[in-house]
Amino acid sequence: MTQTTVNPVYMGRMQQRFIQNYYARHDALEVLFEAKAYRDALAILSDVHGSAESLGLTTLGQAAALVRDFLTTELNTAEPSDRMMHTALNAYLDVSMEFCNPTERFLATA
Repeated sequence: MTQTTVNPVYMGRMQQRFIQNYYARHDALEVLFEAKAYRDALAILSDVHGSAESLGLTTLGQAAALVRDFLTTELNTAEPSDRMMHTALNAYLDVSMEFCNPTERFLATA
C-alpha cells in the first residue's frame, strides 16, 4: 500500500477553511441542543467527524463520532432517554467550545 504525504501548507489551509466554517456548525448544534432535535444533530456530527478526522483534528472528530454513535443507539431504543441524549450533546458542545476558543484567538492574530 502506498502512503501519500500531504503538503503541510495545503493541510494548514484546509484546516483553516474547516475552522472558519466550523463556527456555523457549532452554532447550529447549539440551536438543535436547545430544541432537543437530536436526529437533526446526527448529520452535523457525522460531517464534523469525517472532516475533522481527515484534517488531523482528532479530538474534535472522535468526540463527534462518540456522541453521534451514542445518539444513534439511543434513538433506536424503545424509549430513548431525553436526559441522556441532552447530556451527551452538551458534552460534545463543551469539547467543541474548547476547540473554538483557542481558534478564535489564533484567527484574531492571523
